[in-house]
This record gives sequence, C-alpha cells and structure tokens, in this order.
Amino acid sequence: MESHKQNLSSIAFPAMGTGKLGYPRDMVAEEMCNSVLNFSKENLNTSLKKVLFVVYEKDTPAIKAFETEIKKQVLKTRQKKGGRHAKSKEVDGFVMVPEEATSGAKQKEVVVDMGHVKLHMYQGDITLADVDAIVNGTDSDMDLSKGGVSRAIKFKLGEELQRQIEIQKKNMKKHGLAVTANGEKSQIPSKFIIHIDVSGGNYKKKMVEALNKVEEMKLKTVAFPAMGTGESYQSQSVEDFADQVFNALNKLHSNVKHLSEVHIIIFDQQMTQKFIMAMQQCFQSQDSKPKGWFTKLANYIPSGGGSGKPHGHHWNPVVEEKDASKATIIVYGEGHDIDTGINRLENSLEGDFDTKEFKDEIIKKLSKTQMKALYDLKDRFQIDVNIDKDKGMAFLHGTKDDISAASDVYHRIIREAERGLQEGLQAKLISDYVQWYFVDNSNGKNELIEYTGNINLKIEKAYRNQDKEVKFTDDGGTEFVINFKDMEEYPTVDKTDVTTVTRRDKIKDSTFEPPSGWSTMKDSDNLVVVPVDSGSTEYSSVIDRFHAKVGKREIVKLERIQNKMLYQQYVAKKKLLDSQNPKGTQNERELWHGTAPEAVNSINSLGFNRSYCGKNATAYGEGVYFAVDAGYSASDTYSRPDGQKHKRMYLCKVLTGEFTVGQSGMRVPPAKQGQQSHILYDSVVNNISSPAMFIIFNDTQGYPDYLITFK
Repeated sequence: MESHKQNLSSIAFPAMGTGKLGYPRDMVAEEMCNSVLNFSKENLNTSLKKVLFVVYEKDTPAIKAFETEIKKQVLKTRQKKGGRHAKSKEVDGFVMVPEEATSGAKQKEVVVDMGHVKLHMYQGDITLADVDAIVNGTDSDMDLSKGGVSRAIKFKLGEELQRQIEIQKKNMKKHGLAVTANGEKSQIPSKFIIHIDVSGGNYKKKMVEALNKVEEMKLKTVAFPAMGTGESYQSQSVEDFADQVFNALNKLHSNVKHLSEVHIIIFDQQMTQKFIMAMQQCFQSQDSKPKGWFTKLANYIPSGGGSGKPHGHHWNPVVEEKDASKATIIVYGEGHDIDTGINRLENSLEGDFDTKEFKDEIIKKLSKTQMKALYDLKDRFQIDVNIDKDKGMAFLHGTKDDISAASDVYHRIIREAERGLQEGLQAKLISDYVQWYFVDNSNGKNELIEYTGNINLKIEKAYRNQDKEVKFTDDGGTEFVINFKDMEEYPTVDKTDVTTVTRRDKIKDSTFEPPSGWSTMKDSDNLVVVPVDSGSTEYSSVIDRFHAKVGKREIVKLERIQNKMLYQQYVAKKKLLDSQNPKGTQNERELWHGTAPEAVNSINSLGFNRSYCGKNATAYGEGVYFAVDAGYSASDTYSRPDGQKHKRMYLCKVLTGEFTVGQSGMRVPPAKQGQQSHILYDSVVNNISSPAMFIIFNDTQGYPDYLITFK
C-alpha cells in the first residue's frame, strides 16, 4: 500500500518468514500471492505494474513452492472466468507467461523498413513514448474509463485532459477522430494524442485514418497500442492486429511525405513477442516465388538518383547483434562493367549454391505455427525460404552445406505435420464413437464438458492400453492427470483439486419422449426426483420384487428418478443395440445396484460412473456392476448404511446386449468373435450360462430408474 501511495511502479519482496522464522514455504507462497491478488482487485488504478518475489537461488524448496502456488493461482483464474480447461486470458488474477517471454534483461526493440517508413516494435508503456503523437482507441463519447490505454492517459492527465475531451466530443461524433494536445509540463511526453472511435471494430480503417491525420498534421513519429486485443471493445487476436498494421502501412507508404516512424508499443511482454512473430509472418507471406541468392545483393547497389520502382518490403529487422555469417557486397562501376562484374561473381559462386524444390500436399494444410517453423529455417541456416501454400510447394536456396542441413529439418517438420494430421483424423474417428467428459462445477453446477479431440484420443488410447493413468496438457498450458482406477482428474500442481471423468458413447440423441409413467416436468428442469406414493400400484410393483429377493425390510421411501438427459442417451443407445444385434437378443434387463449415501446425488445427476459406482468390485473388469439378485446388492459392502442405518439401492434399466465372460483388468469389453476389432461385446458377466452380475463399461448403458431407501 505504501508503494501505491508513493506512486511507485514496481516493488520486490523476499520469501518472507522462510528463513530463521521457519514458516512453511508453501503457506508463505500462498499468502503472498493472495495478498498481491487482493491488492490488485481493491486498487484498480494503482501505479504499481510489477510485483517481484525474490527467492534465494539455493533455496530450491522455496522456489518450488512459489512455482507451484503460481500455477495453482493460474488455474483458479482460468476456472473463475472460463471453466476448468479454459484457455489462458488476460483477466483479473494470474496468467502463466512462458519462460522464453521473460528471459533476458530487456525486451529488444525491433525495427524494420516499410518503404519510407520505419516500423518500430517493442514492449513498453505507450504513455511514456517519445513520439510526436500517440493513438488511443476509445468510443464516440470519448469515455476514458474504458480500455487500458485510456485509463492510463486519464490517470496521468486528469482534469487537464478532460477539459479538452469535452471540447473535442463534437469532432469525435462527426469524424470518429479527435486530437488533444499535451503541454510542455505534461506527464505524457508526446505532443498530441489522437483519439479514434474503435467501438465498432474495423481497426484497419481506423488505423489508416489515424495515419492520414498524422500526415495532415505534418508529424514525423506516431505510436499505436495493440488495438482490439483487450476486452473493452470488439476483441481480436494479436495476429489479426499485426495483419492490419502491415496492410495499413502498405496502403500508406507511397503517399508519405512527413511520417518517418511508426511505433507499435505493447504493454504485455508475451503479446509483444507474438506480435513481432506475426509481423514476420506477414512479411514472409507476401513472397510468392523463390528468389536467388543475388536478389538481396541487388538492393544494396546504388540506384543513381534514387528513382525507379521501389523494392517490395522484406523482413530485414535491425537487431543489436551482428551476424558474422552474412556479408554485403557492393559493386561499383560504369555501364556494362557492372553487369560483367556481377555475372563473373555469380558464376564463380554458382557451384557453391543450390536450390531445392519440395512438393508436399501437407503444406496446403499447415497451421500458422508449422508455417513459422518452416520460415524459421531461413535464420537458422542462413538460407532463402519461399513457400507457395496454395500449390503445396517449398523452395530452399543457399549454400549446399546449409541446404543439406536445412533439408533434414524440413523433412522432420513435414513428417511431424503429417503425423499430427493423422492423429487429428484418428481423434475425429474416435470421437465419433467414444467421448470422454469431465465434470465442471466452476459455476456451481455439475456440468459434463467434452475433452477436445486430441486429448480425448490420448485418454482413450491410454485407457485401452490398460495404463493406470494418463497425463495431458490442456489449451491453457496446465498439466493434468487422469487416474483410471478412480476415474478422477486433477492438475499435477494440486492433487486436491479433483473432479470426476466419465466415458460415454457418442450417440446422436433421439427426440426426447418421456415415459408415460413420469410426472410432468418443466421445460427448464433436467432432473426431478419424485417420491412414489406407498399406496400406488407402481410402489407395490417395485417393492414386492425387492422383498422377494431381500426379505422383509423396512422401506423408508421409494423415489422415481426423472433425468431427461440420461434417459434420452439411454434410449438412443437402446435403439442402436436393437438395430445392430441379432433379432431376439435381450438387449435390456432390470438389475439392481447398491450404492453409498454420498454417491446418490452424482448418480441421479450424471448416471453410473466408475469413480463412484464400481470401486468395490473388479474381478470381472473395471466397469460398473449390476446384480441379478437384489439380495446380493443389499449387503453392507455395496449398500453401505449411513448414520441413521439407512441403506440405498437402485432398480435400474441396463443395456446388457450381447455379453461374454469378463476378466480382471478389463476396461472395455472384448471384440466379438468373427467380427472386426472395433466391434465389441456390449457387456460382460461372471458366468455366461447363469449370470449373477452384469458389468458395463459405458455410462449410457445404465439408467437409475428407482431409488429404494431401506433399513
């Protein structure tokens, strides 16, 4: 709080209390992270931008404790905003910044030529930029409480700016653009602020208008923030922003008379790196045909009076380090002497250079990341790289040794892309039959959420391989583990953050038609648990069957489970079995399932799942067990009594279909004899001729019809 009062921008803390005081390191890390987060929430306009935790480099346990706690905070932030496996976003809380984005002492400034204009790209605070004008995206009302740059400007200039805003609102309403001036003693060093209305998006057009205004004002330098990458107005990716900058400057450069520098200043370091890489992609994507080694050399030959057709823009950034592997050759002469000298030089070097042409269909399907990997061969091996994605062709040109080394890497990239494509197709095929879900209760509701295609494939492969667990990294960069024994998932950084997973057939749901015996439900209701009247025929029908197998027991209550989603999936699965199994097969049976008190809510809501329905039996496979005889399920092992000595048992509809004998360790039924490997039995049993129990491995094959509570 004191640093906030002193208007400081950064502060550093040691790992307090972990030395002689001996406080637990994990507790200290948690408290320090929570303190920073709470301060940030309570002080939205704080001057503090950076908080550092400085840990002694040899205190490995403390370093590990802070790394683990920050990962936990990242996960909490994502779950709060977008669910358990949401992508990382810039939201209130913690986000994980890749290590490469923070390595090095400072973010370097990258400068590249675009005709008569130099494009400067770097991380920083745009309000501190030493330029003639900075650009601020706002709305037609010039509301500076929206957007990070607007708020920073308002915080620094206050009433001094607000008076100008009131005057300029008319211009903003009329033209979508307004200019305010900064005085000599202003906290913002730029002479002007160009405010543009970006509330409707169309960022490229707005950028061009701002650049034209700079020209009109005869200014030389201007700075833009990463417009549209925040959350105040129409959102866009940093890659889209880079594309707009490239196109806007391309449209402008031939008409430039005054403007010489355009600065792109991005506050977030990770986003800065993404922007620079995206700009590189924009430059390299404009090349449509392979270029010889001499193309670049021509750009260095003096053009006489500077007339003639301008060269295209090339990715030739100015960097601090000098590359000793490159050399610039300048040829001086008169008339034909220059051409003769160039020809002799080219001929003498021809034997040392080579061009390789590759034609691979996979090139047409490469992602931006894969395309970047190919273009990165240019800097890695000092060669020319040109790609025609539409034709599926790539061209490498350079010295023979460099081309040979680069070709090996090229083939590895292509093989990896082909492998990824095959996995994608396999993931699609698997997801047509089987889908894994996790239970997301981040919003207070138990919702089944699908795993994405590749993760679904990885889980299913591990499950079928009889692995005990599987690890995967989600789209947000967090590593998770699924324990197949308990059918539970948790992040590796916090084993207490557990949720249930389930495996289901991917069936197209049929139109929902509730059973005739169900009570009326609201359209908004998915689950209703209905008490059955003890004097009804329905009650007698169920309880008489129960007593016939279990003996006379005191019945506390009988409830009918009405779950639209579960029943709809069950009916769809039954139709599938009825259509594919031989005529006369008894696909459906009514069976019994004893359960523990704490599992009831989950079964009623989500159906039968290994994590809470099958932990007591594994002799015939790792599935959910149903008994033919209610007396078997009534034992305390399966119907475990609660504190009031109440026990619980379900009468279930179960799709047993065609079955075979199960075995310990089975996670899916075996393939049917004489059939293809993917055509499996529907269930397994303990004894084919006289089964006492049926085991299913897919949750959609069982429906909890009635719940009996008894003593």
